[in-house]
Amino acid sequence: MLPYLTHSYSRLGFKARTEGGDCALVGFSRESNEVDLVVYGETSQAAMPLDKAVQIADRLERIGAQYKCFQYKIVSKSGFDFDTSLFEARNIAFCDSDYLESLASENHIELFAHNENAYRQICKAFIRSSRVAAIQATGTGKSLIIAKLLTDNPDSRILVVAPSNYILNEIGKYLPAHNANHHRITYLRLAMMTPQDIAALKPQFIVLDEFHRCGAPEWGRGVERLIATATDAKILGTSATPIRYLDGARNMADELFDGNVAVNLSLAKSIVRHILPTPKYVSALYNFDSNYNALKSKINRNSKQNKKEHLAQLNAIKRRWEQSAGVPKILSKHMPSGDSKVLVFCKDIEHLESMRDTVCGWFAEAGFEKINLYTVHSDIDHEPIFREFEQIGDGLNILLCVDILNEGIHVKGVDAILMLRDTSSPVIYYQQMGRCLTANRKIAPVIFDLVNNFSNIKVNDLLKEYNTEYDALVNLSKSSAVLTEKFFVIDEVKDIFELYNALSNSIEQWEVRYAEALEFYNRHGHCRVPHNDNSLWQWLRSHRDGRRAGLVTEAQIKKLEAIGFSWNPLDEQWEKMFDTYRDYVNRYGQVIVEKREKTLWTWVAAQRVKAKKGILSQERIDRLNELGFIWSVLDERWMAQFLRVKDILQSGISLKEDASAKEWAYIQKRRWQCGKLPDWQNELIESLNIDTEDDFQKQWNAMYAKMVDYYRLHNTSIIPDNYSDRKLLGWMRTQRVSYNKGKLTDYQKEKLEEINFVWNHFDKLWEEKFQQLKNALETNVIPDKKLRMWCTIQRQSRRRSKLSQEKIDKLDSIGFKWVATTNGANWKDNNFINPTL
Repeated sequence: MLPYLTHSYSRLGFKARTEGGDCALVGFSRESNEVDLVVYGETSQAAMPLDKAVQIADRLERIGAQYKCFQYKIVSKSGFDFDTSLFEARNIAFCDSDYLESLASENHIELFAHNENAYRQICKAFIRSSRVAAIQATGTGKSLIIAKLLTDNPDSRILVVAPSNYILNEIGKYLPAHNANHHRITYLRLAMMTPQDIAALKPQFIVLDEFHRCGAPEWGRGVERLIATATDAKILGTSATPIRYLDGARNMADELFDGNVAVNLSLAKSIVRHILPTPKYVSALYNFDSNYNALKSKINRNSKQNKKEHLAQLNAIKRRWEQSAGVPKILSKHMPSGDSKVLVFCKDIEHLESMRDTVCGWFAEAGFEKINLYTVHSDIDHEPIFREFEQIGDGLNILLCVDILNEGIHVKGVDAILMLRDTSSPVIYYQQMGRCLTANRKIAPVIFDLVNNFSNIKVNDLLKEYNTEYDALVNLSKSSAVLTEKFFVIDEVKDIFELYNALSNSIEQWEVRYAEALEFYNRHGHCRVPHNDNSLWQWLRSHRDGRRAGLVTEAQIKKLEAIGFSWNPLDEQWEKMFDTYRDYVNRYGQVIVEKREKTLWTWVAAQRVKAKKGILSQERIDRLNELGFIWSVLDERWMAQFLRVKDILQSGISLKEDASAKEWAYIQKRRWQCGKLPDWQNELIESLNIDTEDDFQKQWNAMYAKMVDYYRLHNTSIIPDNYSDRKLLGWMRTQRVSYNKGKLTDYQKEKLEEINFVWNHFDKLWEEKFQQLKNALETNVIPDKKLRMWCTIQRQSRRRSKLSQEKIDKLDSIGFKWVATTNGANWKDNNFINPTL
């Protein structure tokens, strides 16, 4: 097999050479000697057993470590007799004869091991559901998975929707040729299409790239119309994160895909498994002026006593920052030498323009001589700039950008990023990180966080998950060579701020300020000083940093704890927001926070996320439950819609005046009729007394009458694909889908069964073929060409995990061979274990 593999890889434009007689070393670039993939291949007639796979996996990891390669493939022509997902964490793809066939084709797309495994999981998930989500960290190759789906289904009508044409063009680069069945459009174009144009698309597959964007109101409406029209289509969604953190922490995987997530490859997992390089993370501040001026004003407002000494101490802290924590010093200390590419993220175009000279000055002071500067934002044509930036290799190349690189756009060969945009959005934060993280890249990039995003986003969650995954890999793999260098944060300003806070704390007499805090406690019963009392709030807050630096005495600690002071700032903030939420509930008489209350709305969403992750204490859950807190985002949205419909009905207005409210109400009534609503929703829907008979049931009855006429005329309820009445054909298919999803009422099921309605046409055809095969075996007749081809398809379907266990058991019951032989006396001997029933 090895000659075939090396020849096939060379034909695809890769470099391939042998290693040890049964392995191939593959490099994806002919211009480099780097090894990107280690492949083992064998042609044994028997499926590979688990113990052999373990030995080969250990060997591949040892070989890969020599070349700093952590992508592996094991190819066995006869497949495997174990669950290959056991090796998923070790970044090994297991391939059978289907892979060998694909290698020989003109449309082959070579996937990384993690994408190979992800694609298989997606295909398996489509057997169970028509909606599947794949969540993969930025830089891990989601576009390749989409391209693989397109090339594997050339005859299917597939629609790919993405945020920008640039992303769609990137997907197109992996496709071998144009296919008239495949269309790629942006969410904006979809939102602007008429219902007639959307209906004309008739996709069999829909791909929603960066599907978290479907939560946006305008883009979401276009997607909703598309899904409502293409009821039989399979839908694949890809995204690095399904959570819309600044939109009530909505989980779009739950909303669009019912939580059916086939792949969940997080940033932490990607780094631990060597899919993405381990970055060097440097946390610092590029501007100390605001901190300096605030404390200087405080000193100047104080009495003359010690003022000169305090100003001298403050100036000394600033000098220390400039000397050790200033940006040029940090760049000189951590920036890789030689030719490099750097991305700089700015807040807006004005900020970008103001930072051009400053950024160049930082690098010049850090010792870089040849500096090339580029800028991109939405107001200029960015694609030529990207191409030039990627191709240039001489000197230090800096690209300043706004937003446009946050999502879906990758620039090759980035060595470092500078974060100059502070953000509270984890989505934007991780997207910026992802711009320097590319699958299978050997060089470790540097992340310069110059606005303290690391602390604001609470990346401790990332570190915690990383350590968990790291420990799991240690236990799983026998080779220490596969372990990554530990990911950690270099905090260049920690010592500076400890000194800063200690000085701030010492400026005022401690007992005087404590007396103010005690008075506040006696008046309010707690120590949660509001931010608008800035002086006292800052004084209390400074003790947290002071205690860590050992500058707060035990006596002071006891006094502060006696008035309820919390050493954890998050506790203080939580209590403050809980009080705000309680006031809101009492004032408006409802637990749903409206979106215009942005701060409170975001906090409420965060409580749901924390509870789901198991990091919200039971005491806080109980306190929120006392207020009637709704834990499910979907439940909250449902309740908001219910209240809206209720208000319309109580005002005497007909639901027909509001199309979206009418549609929602009618859908809920139908779900109520089918028994698909939970009890608490049942009671509320019953209270509305919505009459849906006019719109839904009458329309259904009319189509059913046409179906009865067809049945009486043709003596079957199966309508062929070329039938002239396309509306009746579509209605028949819709009934099957509704039945499989449990959306038909008992009345509708009974009426359809009266005309022998076939709920699963494909199962019926399969059963007919199985009976033909069984009869051929019993009567000793060699099957015709079509039936023999059907046998081949069953074997392929099982290898691809696309054959149900029930069908496998039926074929096993007649001695069907899953690997056909060629050395038997006749066709029956080659295809059946026991040819005589």
